[in-house]
Amino acid sequence: MGVCRISVDFLKQHPDFFLVMKILRDYYGFSFPDDTLVDLEHSSFIIHGERYSYKLYERDGKIQILLCTQKGEYHCIVPNSEVYVSYSKKHGSHFKTNHGRIKKAPVVQLGIMAAALFLVSSSLNRESVELPHYPETSIETTSEVDEEESLDTDVSFQTENEVISESSSLEEVSMEETPYISSTVVITADPVITNPNREAKRAETDELYGDYILEYSTRYGQPYALVASLLTQERSDNPNDDLRVRQNIGQLTTTAVCGEKIVAPVFSNGVLQGYDKIYVLPPCYDDYPLEDLETMGHFPSFSEEEQQKIQEAIRLKKEGYQIYRRCDAFYEAENNVKISTAILAYVGNMKHDLVKEVMSYHAGYVKVANDVSNDTILNGQLDAEDPDYVGHVLQYFRPDELEQLEIYFTDGMNTWVVSYEIQLSEVLNEETGYHL
Repeated sequence: MGVCRISVDFLKQHPDFFLVMKILRDYYGFSFPDDTLVDLEHSSFIIHGERYSYKLYERDGKIQILLCTQKGEYHCIVPNSEVYVSYSKKHGSHFKTNHGRIKKAPVVQLGIMAAALFLVSSSLNRESVELPHYPETSIETTSEVDEEESLDTDVSFQTENEVISESSSLEEVSMEETPYISSTVVITADPVITNPNREAKRAETDELYGDYILEYSTRYGQPYALVASLLTQERSDNPNDDLRVRQNIGQLTTTAVCGEKIVAPVFSNGVLQGYDKIYVLPPCYDDYPLEDLETMGHFPSFSEEEQQKIQEAIRLKKEGYQIYRRCDAFYEAENNVKISTAILAYVGNMKHDLVKEVMSYHAGYVKVANDVSNDTILNGQLDAEDPDYVGHVLQYFRPDELEQLEIYFTDGMNTWVVSYEIQLSEVLNEETGYHL
């Protein structure tokens, strides 16, 4: 039938290709624009001039997809295959068994491979991969029979042309965007116990700030338990501390926060919606109203350095930044929780790793180099004011919160979710919480 554009009618007539679209969109971040061309005869499609050939296989109830571009061949296992196997049976698609060996893929800058990077990551003992650099070893391969099997022969599956509902629109057929799904990444670590009243302190955090934590952890793609535990570690509950210290829940500091261009991705149902861009003014502006900001860039009471930061704030406000006075950011509870969580997401989306994210919140993202191992951090060997910071945060997790810590990451083009599981390497005394 030659090369065709995708359309509702085309997808009604070819549910086999609809299944390909669904898998690639659900799990590998593909977007199929209206001008996508499909060549069913050669099992391929063309997006923005680049041709992609595909094959689908079913093995032991798991769907495996082979995708070929001009840059190489890529083989991935589709997570949660049960959904697609069920769909294929319902709509008459029949998968072949994979009898072709797939050669190792070269490095490639493709958004679809973000999921594959994490699908093969079973623990943090294997160095986490910083996007967008895709090492060869992150692409899963198979090893059977003939290496020379061509992608352009043997159509990968046949279907009975079952009709998609007449009421479907192209947007409905394309399916709602979902994030990449990864296998669970296991962290073997221990809490470092410093607070015998940690359960009460964590409960107080939940009671006082839980609503704010839930709102902003959800907004910025962070697990509630992680944000609540980190803020419990940070905040002071000592009545002898200065009021301002106790009000500063996330222990934000002028040096680290004021003047930093904080950019935190915003998610809704796992889909990247945009970014919150935040800028906190220096302390010199605490006594002046934000309404006067645009006239304060050359205020003589400010030093030259302070004037430069005010002028930068004026410029950034026009670019969509949310501007805060330091006093409002640090000492108003909702603002503090929001900005603390935004900073956690900000550094997390530089590191794409839970351990480095948490340590970067404490030590700064510059000090936590991308190539430092997680073992170095977890063993307290990083040069930081509190080298055991991650362990100190872990002490405030409840036991039921150590699994399924889902963090949403983005590299600006691709979005994926990593589900972390924290396993304790030592047994804790149930009464004291200390290591036996």
